[in-house]
Amino acid sequence: MNELQRMAGLAIEVYRLQHEFQPMPDETMDSLSDVRFGLAEEVMTMPSTSMSDLAAKMRMLAATNGDDSSFDPALPAYLAVLQAEALAFLGECIGAPSSDMGASA
Repeated sequence: MNELQRMAGLAIEVYRLQHEFQPMPDETMDSLSDVRFGLAEEVMTMPSTSMSDLAAKMRMLAATNGDDSSFDPALPAYLAVLQAEALAFLGECIGAPSSDMGASA
């Protein structure tokens, strides 16, 4: 497990703690949210070098944005990053240029 995957797992655990230990003081919840959003930003700016990295990013986004009350405001941007990385990575795997991967027939 590399650093990207460990940090993605940590973001999931922080999210779990936020929900498992409610109620808690607002300041504590805000601090945990800051940590979670910071971890997500770090993970999403790290380049994916394997399908396991892509899966870790997808898992983190899905696990930490599972309800309407606490989604990450950067989610749309992160999904765009994930899509671009996935298309580029898959293009490399099958030998197709990444710009052709999103084209429809």
